[in-house]
Amino acid sequence: MGVSKLDVLYRRLLLTKLFIRGWGRPEDLKRLFEFRKMIGNRESGQTLVSSDYPVYVDKIEEQSDCRILDGHFVSPMAHYVPDIMPAESVIARFQFLVPREWSGKYRPVCIHLAGTGDHHYWRRRTLMARPMIREARMASLLLENPYYGCRKPKDQSRSSLRNVSDLFVMGGALVLESAALLHWLEREGYGPLGMTGISMGGHMASLAVSNWPKPVPLVPCLSWSTASGVFTTGVLSRSINWKELERQYYSQSVYEEEIVHLLEYCGTPSEWGASLPPQTSCGTWAWFRGLCEQTRRARLHPHARQSAPARPRSLPGQRGSCRRTPPRCAWIGAPAGPTPSPPGASAGGSRDEGPTGSPWCS
Repeated sequence: MGVSKLDVLYRRLLLTKLFIRGWGRPEDLKRLFEFRKMIGNRESGQTLVSSDYPVYVDKIEEQSDCRILDGHFVSPMAHYVPDIMPAESVIARFQFLVPREWSGKYRPVCIHLAGTGDHHYWRRRTLMARPMIREARMASLLLENPYYGCRKPKDQSRSSLRNVSDLFVMGGALVLESAALLHWLEREGYGPLGMTGISMGGHMASLAVSNWPKPVPLVPCLSWSTASGVFTTGVLSRSINWKELERQYYSQSVYEEEIVHLLEYCGTPSEWGASLPPQTSCGTWAWFRGLCEQTRRARLHPHARQSAPARPRSLPGQRGSCRRTPPRCAWIGAPAGPTPSPPGASAGGSRDEGPTGSPWCS
């Protein structure tokens, strides 16, 4: 499937360039890949954020139809992977819209995560939160993404993440921050609680829900189980600094000799079930793998980078088609991506049959 004309037009209207500094520090990537083993474990991942994690309300504004609370808390990501986040992103900030009157005995709340380029709160407040208050008397909590709005690093332009590692930091932080907010809402007596988001916001909401131990309504809008194709062959592929990724990948052997092999972790037999082989790639971090493969292709076919990027092939050890959904997935890149085909199942099939994989699986 080729890139649509609408995607090409949309990309031409955008000025944002992604990953202008490359992959990020190899040391940071190693720490992130190790942390995914902790957050992706069924038992330990759901206890990373305590039920009494401190959340603070800074301001309360009374309006005709609702009350608006502005608050903050320290991102749990800063505790588990110190110094991985820019200073501006360490403090998580949110806005909470509460109706002046509830329609019944319950006080329902929906957490809205931001999509790509959705800085601050205006868009979600105007298009989602206020209509939900008018129509359903439902409260909305709007969490600011790391690297966006008031959490954007000073030297970052618009939504242009500087390093590949920044996207992983954003996803991991949102998983933990969402858990902190869900705990806080429960302590304050709100419920039932749900989560939603559009595009990347729906993707991140799916990740956050997968790391919560209780049933939570989830409405991911215009999102899928992996962002791999968007970056490697889709609308954002032309915004990526492929030349710098290629230069760093081949000038520093650590990427090919060490970091790529860290992607092989995908849980233990007890987490996947006895029918699945342990320590397989199972499409894990297909998005990151896709970028790696794309840089290899760029070296073999230097002129291909000037045209539409080719679809990345499966790397050694990665099956071309996956047909089984894992019991849980809590890593950056996909809410519930596929796992390897069970023994005896066909490993062939069209590459367009389904998602290419999901990071942070367990």
